[in-house]
Amino acid sequence: MSEMLLNDTHRDVLQEITNIGMGRAGAALASLLGTFVTLSIPSVSLVAPTALPAVLARCAPGALPNPVIRQAFKAGVNGEAVVMFG
Repeated sequence: MSEMLLNDTHRDVLQEITNIGMGRAGAALASLLGTFVTLSIPSVSLVAPTALPAVLARCAPGALPNPVIRQAFKAGVNGEAVVMFG
């Protein structure tokens, strides 16, 4: 899939939105577990659905088949949020 579909501004906005959402999710998880949760800076990339298993394997070598959670979202933009536990 072409990276040209996202310009730098779009990528920055998506990264910041993801950062805010994951920060809130991380805070909730930290509260639930009673521990500090460290989050990385989100990475935004376009991935064809057929390429997703290979991309996930590169993100966390040896981590599969640990839980991978996906959630679709639809609004002005449609997409998938993917969380992988290692």
